[in-house]
Amino acid sequence: MIRVKKIVIGVFELESNSLTAICSTRACFSMAFDRDMIPRVHVADYFESEGFEAIPTIYASGVPAGPLLQSEFDSILGELIERIPNDPEIAGVWLKLHGAMDVLELGSGDLEITKAVRAKVGPNVPVSIAFDMHADVDERIADYANCIRGYRTAPHTDIERTELHAAELLVHCIRIGYLPRPVIVKVPVIANGDSMTTDVEPGSGIIEQLWNMEAVEDILCPSLFLGNPWVDSACAGAAAVVVPNPGKEACAQEAACKLAQLLWNQKDRFRFRAKTMEPEEGIDWMLSCAKRPLFVSDTGDNITGGGSGDDAGLISLCMERNVTGALFAGITDRPLVEACENLQPGAAFHCELGGTLDPNSVRVSLDAVFIRKGVLEDWPAKAPVESVLIRAAGNDIIVSAKRAPVCDMAVFRNFSLQPHDYRFIVFKLGYLWPELYEAAPDSLMLMTRGSTCEVVEKCRFRSLARPIYPLDKDFVWEPVPYKSECGGKDQE
Repeated sequence: MIRVKKIVIGVFELESNSLTAICSTRACFSMAFDRDMIPRVHVADYFESEGFEAIPTIYASGVPAGPLLQSEFDSILGELIERIPNDPEIAGVWLKLHGAMDVLELGSGDLEITKAVRAKVGPNVPVSIAFDMHADVDERIADYANCIRGYRTAPHTDIERTELHAAELLVHCIRIGYLPRPVIVKVPVIANGDSMTTDVEPGSGIIEQLWNMEAVEDILCPSLFLGNPWVDSACAGAAAVVVPNPGKEACAQEAACKLAQLLWNQKDRFRFRAKTMEPEEGIDWMLSCAKRPLFVSDTGDNITGGGSGDDAGLISLCMERNVTGALFAGITDRPLVEACENLQPGAAFHCELGGTLDPNSVRVSLDAVFIRKGVLEDWPAKAPVESVLIRAAGNDIIVSAKRAPVCDMAVFRNFSLQPHDYRFIVFKLGYLWPELYEAAPDSLMLMTRGSTCEVVEKCRFRSLARPIYPLDKDFVWEPVPYKSECGGKDQE
């Protein structure tokens, strides 16, 4: 009887934000278990087409938020580990992690996940990880993982491609009996991800270097990670990671140092793709702008970066400045959504909006009219989120029962709206995601206050390894590959 080799697959991803008052819990995750997770990943069919049996464990994908409570982390991780069978036919493990999961009292959740998986499967089973480009790579992960592959686009349009590439790396290593050790070089830079987009320089040139390196036979896989600027952790910051081909470890070290130096040299060239302005100045410009509709980012409360999504500060400021004709898409306030449950379209009511999640968020009083019910889509799982459309002070506001960033044009279809009916459309985002960017006649990023503040020098950090740019500028740095304190014995 021919025994089919097996590959374990698991997803446990969360992008943390240490600067928000909202802690992440199990409720923040979209979850599926065992065979039910298969439709949510893109690699099971690939593994089976290559002659392996895919062993699903858990799919746990969280909306970006604050640090994860350790008890919740331990519970979810335990469910992943207990689903990995004690089976000699396990040939490899494929994981999808974010890379910037911060766990209270623990630190890097991604490191702890990888350590636990390695302890379960032993030293001779290759482990391959797909990471977000904004991962805060803890260099100690090189002691437990074999292959690491990161996104190469920002905004992220290559998620499925990256997941598949990590799967291909794993199959390759299994077939040649190879357990590579990634070379990791940390770069002391907090790169604001919204200012580093890969369709313009210097980002496009940096990514081109990755593809060129991958074409060299000495390098199995190079990746560059920008880090998450809102994680206050000792492992926060950028990193270059290179997976070597057999016997080419020295080449991988040279390549990793070259990538790290490239990012360091370009660190002060990153620019936001859209215009950026402080709120007061930006509203003046909005009112004078002839292009309609103008797409505006409320950057300080960016839900995709872990913002609470419930700050009504910009709505309040626009009301004070008599801004009309705007669509605010949207803001989170479950009590308000519930209060609209039995209202008829056109019903007038008084409400308080915002500040139901984060005590630091602005709350505003409104005399409003209920327009209609609708849905936003949860992110990244795209599950429907109960929402309502209300009108107040000459503007429309979409209010959702859960944190749900608007990343594409589906919001207009879901609420039967036309973009050109508005002068301004305001999103709780940083950079505009591709579909919105393409649809926008013009765009503006307002540098609003909040836990996703775009000016990292204004953020309150306590745990970062210093010195680090741009908080510190007068220091000399040279790339040095990570050398394990345990001599790499964890995989031996």
